[in-house]
Amino acid sequence: SDSSVQIPTGFSKLNVDMMAQQLTLLEFELICKIRPNELINQAWNKDGKEKFAPNIVNYTAWFNRIVKIFVVGILSEETVIDRSQALINVINLGAKFRSLGNYFGVFEVVSCLVSAPIDRLKMTW
Repeated sequence: SDSSVQIPTGFSKLNVDMMAQQLTLLEFELICKIRPNELINQAWNKDGKEKFAPNIVNYTAWFNRIVKIFVVGILSEETVIDRSQALINVINLGAKFRSLGNYFGVFEVVSCLVSAPIDRLKMTW
């Protein structure tokens, strides 16, 4: 179960390579569970989505959770220098996802970076 995955919240000292590799493996498992019939007629957007597209619903929840973890990982740092390093690490995480072919991971990073809480960190950028 993906709800048992523990990810560190302070990202200034993040091991980017290890995090990218582990998240890519976990996401690969989740994506492999999606069946072609779940993609028919955008079943994930309709009533009964949990019945007709359970794995897409599960992956969407995962995606949103990871984005939130990235945001919290940056915001939890106490100093501007540590927040800046955490931000750099998340950006590097996106680059590592790209090199691994994990474009969902890249999009998770982009979603984090364009989120309102991160955008408001004027001194961090």
